[in-house]
Parts: sequence; C-alpha cells; structure tokens
Amino acid sequence: MSAMKHLFRRPLILAGVAALIAAGCIVSGQFVILINWGGIVSTNTQLNAETVDLTEDETWQDHQEDIQKIVDVKFETTVKNNAGSVATGQLYVSDQDGLTYGQLAGQATLILSGIEIPAGDSVMISFTESAQYQQNLQTLLDLAETGLFYLYGVAENTPFNIEIKQGSRILVTFAAG
Repeated sequence: MSAMKHLFRRPLILAGVAALIAAGCIVSGQFVILINWGGIVSTNTQLNAETVDLTEDETWQDHQEDIQKIVDVKFETTVKNNAGSVATGQLYVSDQDGLTYGQLAGQATLILSGIEIPAGDSVMISFTESAQYQQNLQTLLDLAETGLFYLYGVAENTPFNIEIKQGSRILVTFAAG
C-alpha cells in the first residue's frame, strides 16, 4: 500500500508545482531582455542620444516587482565612421537626455571605449566582443535597474561623425524572484 501511495504522491506534487508556476506564484531565475536601438548620427557639434526604456518591455513588466538586480548588459552594434580619418568610438550612458559633447565627461559615464573605426568604414561589435570594450559596468547596471537611461555614441577624437546603425541591440540580463 505504501508503494501505491508513493506513486500517487509524486505526480500530485509535480502537478501542484506546475500549477503554481503557471499561476505565477513561483517565478524566480534570470531573465533576458533584448532591446533594438540605433539609427542615430552624432558629431562633436550635434550630439544625439538613444533612449533605452526597459519598462516598455513585456518581460520587464512581468517581473518588475520581483527584480533583485541587473546581472549584465551587453551590446551588439555596427558603428559607421562617416569622417575622413580614423575614429575611436565610445559609448556613454546617462540618466539625462539632451547632453552636449562637452557635458559628457561631467554628466555621463563612459561604458564602452577603444573601438577603432577606419575612415569611411563600419565596424560590427558582437555581444561577446562588447565585453572587451566595457568600462564602468556597475554604473551601467545601476542605471539599467531604474529602467530608463540614455546612450550617447561619440568618438574620442574630434572632429567626428559617427553613426550607430539601425539594428543594433542591447542584451540586459536580470535576476528576479
């Protein structure tokens, strides 16, 4: 008889756990958000920012109340150098929109640097490759936790004219539970 009880208990327990998960009562783990961005051109005299609003993503909305921390942020992007000389690409993050090139150092944080882009050419950076250019990751993670931030693509050498191509993506991994 005890063997018979054991056979019935296991499926009932599994069914109960499955029902709780389906009902949203047990939701923990790591989740990934993939945000499309790009299509911005910036020069040292006309700086454009990309607004990243994680709160519009369905996965973020589903787990917003349970987010414990942002685990990682990676970038996949194609950067085009529209100028006639080599550019060293950089990406800044800020909680402010509308910054000028001169304001970046004081009001934004450098998060990617050292991307060499030949004159008139493009460079594609994969999610994996973006880690080698990453700086100040904790600042980026903290800003991502707010759900809203602004990205500024520039070059460290002036004058510059670079374009973050449409189809670029940001991969945000967060823990919730």
